Amino acid sequence: MHENEEPCEIHIQVTEDIPPILFDRDTIAEVLWNLLHNAVKYSHPPKRVSVKLERDGDTVTLAVVDNGIGIPKREQKRIFERFYRMDDTLTREVQGSGLGLADD
Repeated sequence: MHENEEPCEIHIQVTEDIPPILFDRDTIAEVLWNLLHNAVKYSHPPKRVSVKLERDGDTVTLAVVDNGIGIPKREQKRIFERFYRMDDTLTREVQGSGLGLADD
């Protein structure tokens, strides 16, 4: 932990019935890293992040939930645009380039 960073509590929950999944390990690792990084960066103290991997029928869902500022509905459709950052006072206070979810 860096000198000015708040501690963050992270909970991981994986259901027992997850079937084998084919995926690109590097891509999933990058996506998960970006989601976790943003969850911690934009959360309010006390920072709490939950990671859930669960099965619903034939679908497996990975969810990252935090106690941060969230993304307003009107902005959600733009989160995969390159260099996109929400125009919000908190995002102006937190450094970033908006590259987290962009798809090359």
